[in-house]
Amino acid sequence: KKTYLKNNLLNKNSEWFTNYNELKPFLNSIFLKNFKTFEKQTIKILMVGCGDSNLSLDMYNDGFTNIVNIDYVEELIDQLNQKYSNNYPTLKFICDDCTTLTTIDSNSIDCVIDKGTIDALILSNDCFVKIEQMNNQIKRVLNESGIYIQITDEQPVIIQLNESNESIVM
Repeated sequence: KKTYLKNNLLNKNSEWFTNYNELKPFLNSIFLKNFKTFEKQTIKILMVGCGDSNLSLDMYNDGFTNIVNIDYVEELIDQLNQKYSNNYPTLKFICDDCTTLTTIDSNSIDCVIDKGTIDALILSNDCFVKIEQMNNQIKRVLNESGIYIQITDEQPVIIQLNESNESIVM
């Protein structure tokens, strides 16, 4: 919840489910398979609902230097920008909502990573509407060859695309 996050901003970083060292072989495999030229610094990554996880920082330190992090908690984003802007100039933190993505251009992202954001949405009021909105926005911002990586502890199939490539929440 937003109140919880506001009360715990940057007291310590939170890692849900897993960390970058555990994800690295999986992510590298996906990137090698999906991108003709696998150059870490050229892959434009969007982290939706970044929270205070170290995932993007660890990826940045491993060479993925084109990362945009979004979260809807403005105080968190302000503190992350203050903390990282000098030493990590291309690691961006933007206040935005994953259900609207108003700050992200259409077809501009190579890879969207959701690490636990859908889990938070599932606990919200109108969860199915919010999940559908988020997925429609992710489809909008991904470029033609873009990929969406979702890391969750929920059931593996909760969203399906119909014939018109629209999200259907099941």
